Amino acid sequence: MEPLGLGFPDFPASSELTPVLLSAITSVASLHSPFSELRARQLQLRHDVLQRTMPYAPATAEDDFNPESGIGTEEVVGACIWSTYQGSEEAWKVARAARWWSEKYSYETGPHAGLTVGEIVAILPPVRHVTMQDRVRIWLTAFLAELHQCEIHGKEPIMQLIDPAQYSQALMSSSSDNSSNKTKMTKQDAGLVFYSRVAYLLARTRTEQGDPDRLVQATRDVTASWCSTRAVLASDPEKRDVYDHTIDLHHILAKACVLIRACRMYEERISNKIQGEVSAAIAAYVGCSQTCQQTCMDGIKLLLSPQTGFASNLAALPSIYHFWMAQCAMFLIELCMVDRLPYRLGLLVEGQLDEILRAVGAFMQQYLAELSACNTAVVVEERQHEAEARQEEVIKHPALDAALAVADMLASVRATA
Repeated sequence: MEPLGLGFPDFPASSELTPVLLSAITSVASLHSPFSELRARQLQLRHDVLQRTMPYAPATAEDDFNPESGIGTEEVVGACIWSTYQGSEEAWKVARAARWWSEKYSYETGPHAGLTVGEIVAILPPVRHVTMQDRVRIWLTAFLAELHQCEIHGKEPIMQLIDPAQYSQALMSSSSDNSSNKTKMTKQDAGLVFYSRVAYLLARTRTEQGDPDRLVQATRDVTASWCSTRAVLASDPEKRDVYDHTIDLHHILAKACVLIRACRMYEERISNKIQGEVSAAIAAYVGCSQTCQQTCMDGIKLLLSPQTGFASNLAALPSIYHFWMAQCAMFLIELCMVDRLPYRLGLLVEGQLDEILRAVGAFMQQYLAELSACNTAVVVEERQHEAEARQEEVIKHPALDAALAVADMLASVRATA
């Protein structure tokens, strides 16, 4: 999953990995695995993850945590991994539970501190003692996983929305530069802090109902956070790796997502035709729309660039990226619709319409090919007799249906352009 993931904590492979973490990783991997035996187990693995997590999911933040549930470090991370690559409502519930667990389960140390009965008598794998840095990573992982699912499903987080910026210092690496005696943050940790900060900024914008100006300001905050992260990484422009490109992509798509919402709000102001505000709203809309157009196009170019490594790996991106990519593609397509405001205002100069349609078309062709390659026929019921046919179900990538809807919209616009 890394480096295309979100900087979640790593665990060394061993026989002591807990069932939730193993099921979560193999469930995500099964969608992309070249091995048919693993792909055929997708439904079983999904069921196993839900069976091991949902019974301990809270109804409200005030619920009592059961220390005998066996929930600990790996269960939290496993739940976050699984939900991060799913788009269903179950993914939101699992991420919500992980966030709650991250606040409730014991981080105590000592021979038996915080151990469940199952761990003490060795029914469960031994507890993994965590450092303060590990604790921060786990908290940020759960914070990020839940806010992404809230973004996708339009939900509110179960716990209080807290600015995660304060956690960045706690993730400074213990390794130091002897020449300057300065600590350096790993790219994985820098990414985790950045993604969490952006998730917080986007979650905060959902409270800015009807105020597009504040949304535009939020995009500047996202960019400022990106600049700070790039300064921390201090990567050579000629030697950027997938971690660097993923941080760049996250910045572009998150910024575009907020700008799209701002454009919608400016359109509402124009349609309401409040005396004295129409001209100002049109001017603000034009500026926002043009910035959003350029940002969405930048995102598509980055996704298709041979230098970034995203092409051929689009299907392996976390679900939040699929959510954002679909929005960007739809926004660009809508710019080309003759009955929409951008077209009526003449915002597209000569040649731009064709350029947009070509870019979106190239992206959708690559995107759909990769998503469709994940389709797997899974046996849901074995035949009882030789004459009976086996009942099979085609398991699709979680983003495929939305991508097909975008492709249909693109085809419709192309037919009338």
